[in-house]
Amino acid sequence: MKIICLFGQSKENYEGECAPELLAAIDEYGDMDNQQYLNEEQEKYEKDTSIAFVKRMEFEIDDETFNKNFFPQPITLNMKIVNNKI
Repeated sequence: MKIICLFGQSKENYEGECAPELLAAIDEYGDMDNQQYLNEEQEKYEKDTSIAFVKRMEFEIDDETFNKNFFPQPITLNMKIVNNKI
């Protein structure tokens, strides 16, 4: 799965005042169906005078890793009683 992210940073009064922030994101399938979404968001933030920069970055996560994190499987623990007289 690919995730396309739009990051931006607010203009700073002093160095280190603001950190980059995620402004918008969409997965590759949503982007195919709605290509204008990120373009419109980017245009909006580029016109915003409080934003110093806007940049797109694309990330990829493999399906197995994604599924393990979003659909975890229960873990079975094998145990034996070692003392039941406590």
